[in-house]
Amino acid sequence: MNTEINFLEKERKQLKMPLVLFLIFLLLVIAVITVLLVQRNGLTHAIDVQQKEMAVLENQVSQLEGASGTVQQLEQTKEALASIEAQTVPRVALYEQVLDMLRDPGQMEDFAYNSGEQFQLEAAFDTLSAVSDYIGKLLQQPYVLDAKMSDISKAGDGYDASLVVTFDSGVLREEMSADAD
Repeated sequence: MNTEINFLEKERKQLKMPLVLFLIFLLLVIAVITVLLVQRNGLTHAIDVQQKEMAVLENQVSQLEGASGTVQQLEQTKEALASIEAQTVPRVALYEQVLDMLRDPGQMEDFAYNSGEQFQLEAAFDTLSAVSDYIGKLLQQPYVLDAKMSDISKAGDGYDASLVVTFDSGVLREEMSADAD
């Protein structure tokens, strides 16, 4: 049997090198984590600032769109009003013209504007020829298409006549606007 006897001192394992490497690795990991956290905080702050700026810009855009919408609504309202005015029959002016054609405004007993292009008129006349003359005056108006006597009755010394007058509202508007100028 051979036994080996070693009188040399056993070398101790050196723990310095792995410990130094571990500490360097640990320091590098801590440095990387620190850099990542700093970058994350910086980017989070930048995102918050950008979101606030975006919210301000969106608010300004919505205000501008609201103002633009208001201007558009105003234009549409003006157009609608002009369209309505163009289609509206000037009833007061029509009444005044019909009244002016009578010899005396007190002759008018009733004036009823029907929907569309027709009105009814009741008036007192002295004679039947006065009724006929009045119908003739009505028919001479460019906007009057037809004037018919729907009823006539004797009332004391005179006559009460009911007339139905059909007119062209477009020509009436033109006549009234020409008279206003």
